[in-house]
Amino acid sequence: MASDEWQAMNGTTTTSTNNSSTMTKNQLENLIASANIERERKKESQYFELFTDLLKRKKGSIISNVAVGDSADYATETKTLKKLLKVESDALIGGFVVGIVAFSSIRILPRLAIRLIGGESKMKTFRDSENASRKSPNAFLKRGGSFLFEGMIGFWAGWRGYHVAASMQGEDVIEDITNIPLTQGRSITSDEICSELSNLVRNEIPNEFWQNLEQEDNLKHESSWRNIIRFSDNCIKRKAFEDILRAKNGIKDNEPVIIPPPGVPEDILEKTKYR
Repeated sequence: MASDEWQAMNGTTTTSTNNSSTMTKNQLENLIASANIERERKKESQYFELFTDLLKRKKGSIISNVAVGDSADYATETKTLKKLLKVESDALIGGFVVGIVAFSSIRILPRLAIRLIGGESKMKTFRDSENASRKSPNAFLKRGGSFLFEGMIGFWAGWRGYHVAASMQGEDVIEDITNIPLTQGRSITSDEICSELSNLVRNEIPNEFWQNLEQEDNLKHESSWRNIIRFSDNCIKRKAFEDILRAKNGIKDNEPVIIPPPGVPEDILEKTKYR
């Protein structure tokens, strides 16, 4: 009996020790995984620069080919690209106008306020003060500093105006942009960007970085990263559909594929074994 009890107790102790060891191992693995995710999160700016560099290199080629998009094969994509260019142009003009208004307001409003509130007598006192300041030893430096400060305020207002205008007008084209690889006909953007962008998403940037998107507000450019992933996924869908059309219609690898209307099916990967 004593021997049986000892063996039972010993077995219980061994099981408890094993469970404790297993828990410790799992906790250690979770800690390591969390540390890796956090390490990759700190590289966000570095990774984001890879994509901005890609877009900078390809932007000129894409825009210069927008004229080619007037042909029927590129018509759908060209419509989206021209819409994007108009949004950017309108935002620049809006920002410029806001900056000029802000700069002018800083210089003119004080005088106008003095005239309206204090009348001509206060305005005369203000002019006399200005004239006296112009005769001071450091008058040039003071005027230069004042002008520089007012110019900085105007520039900041214009910069903010540009970003606000771009965000307000651009929200409705973001989805169109990410869906460009699904467009019917041919796509200059897909031809220029898809291969490199998909390689960055799937191979160059570790999976631990993308796990940061599982929590909201964990990345500075969260919205941009989600759009990048969506664009990359759509690139893969286009490639899968192109491969199907090549095999079906005997199109050679060096020949372009024209996607028939209404475009690449959203569920193309579910219908095929392509991954």
